[in-house]
Amino acid sequence: MWAKKITDWHEHAFPNRELAKKMDLHNNEVGRFIFSEYSLKTEYEVIKILKKMTLISVKVDSSSNFVDFKNKLVHIIND
Repeated sequence: MWAKKITDWHEHAFPNRELAKKMDLHNNEVGRFIFSEYSLKTEYEVIKILKKMTLISVKVDSSSNFVDFKNKLVHIIND
């Protein structure tokens, strides 16, 4: 899939700390899911969905199992 190749490439081309990289790769996957699941929605409708998802995103840390957060956005807080 082209979208996966490009978004994942970006994470490898511009290395980040391990947790941030895991978060980015996970959220990229969620974004691809949203695109495929809601491809018939308008841009405005998708933005509303994403805004709602950000309000309930899950804070993760180095011990988090990202598989537990399938199709949910995750976030970290930098120190």
